Amino acid sequence: MRTFRLAVCMLLAVALALPAGASEGRHEISQAGVLAAGGFPYVITQPGSYVLTSDLTPPANVVGIRIDTDDVSIDLNGFAIRGGLVCVPGSCTGTGPSYGIAASPTNVATGRRCTVRNGTIKGAGIALELRDDALVEGLSVSNTSNNGIVVGARSLVRGNRVSAVGRSGLVLGPGSGYLENVIGATGQFFTTGSVLGGTQVGRNACDDGRCPPRRRFYLTSATTQGNQPKTACEPGFHFASPQELSDATQLQYFSFFAAAPVADGGVGPPPGLFGWVRDGMGPIDNFNCLDWASAANGDDGTALLWHAAHVDFWAGTPYGPGWTATTAGCQIGLKTWCVED
Repeated sequence: MRTFRLAVCMLLAVALALPAGASEGRHEISQAGVLAAGGFPYVITQPGSYVLTSDLTPPANVVGIRIDTDDVSIDLNGFAIRGGLVCVPGSCTGTGPSYGIAASPTNVATGRRCTVRNGTIKGAGIALELRDDALVEGLSVSNTSNNGIVVGARSLVRGNRVSAVGRSGLVLGPGSGYLENVIGATGQFFTTGSVLGGTQVGRNACDDGRCPPRRRFYLTSATTQGNQPKTACEPGFHFASPQELSDATQLQYFSFFAAAPVADGGVGPPPGLFGWVRDGMGPIDNFNCLDWASAANGDDGTALLWHAAHVDFWAGTPYGPGWTATTAGCQIGLKTWCVED
């Protein structure tokens, strides 16, 4: 019995000596631990769950936490990764890490299916950059000289606050969604907009109007011939079909990339300007510029015009309230209609 009691006491002592995170199978990250192991970057080479147990203050021009594997979950646990950059429009003072958290810049086959949540990243070049299938939620990001949060394809970014960043607050890969984010004071150095790429899957708040409650569309400011419309739209938008534009009451015109407004044009699309649209007819015979690969005279493409209600612009056939469709030679330079992904 005495031996049994001694064994129980020893087991209890070992259990009490273990950190809470370690006992739950999580790897703890602290400033003291990182410095004792040789300093930053803290490199993650094994999939699993990681948790901060203190603030981290990486030095200038290094990565705070570098992810060199897939399937990693990092809980900042209410703590912060802090650099010394303080950014206002046009300048940043101080120094900071190149990234707060980033997938390996050399091994592009890593950093997938990663999650980062629940804390603060501030004063870095880029706060966070992950690859495909990421989840980022509950972060406060600020004072970055470049982008705020960058993720690859099929990712979800939700419930974050991003402000005072040099370029865009969110940069999202194809098929990614974002919701419940508050984004402001972006473009401190480069006017790229608060959000680039991705699709709104819920409400967001952006102080530059790039997070509207309705799907956005625009007519490009530049003209293209019939072999270029497929690549004329900015990231996050695509070459529109007339079906996507037919009910303009369900859309919001987005003037950030758009053709210059006309007198008395308000915030809607400029009337009287034809733009290329794809209607599913190509590449039958010479329709739609041979699937938008031809700029040849003799090939035709479909174009759509928004007309003012009190003016008869019936150059072709009506297509939905306010719209007129026609065909144009592929050698002609027309603007392009783009709609949000």
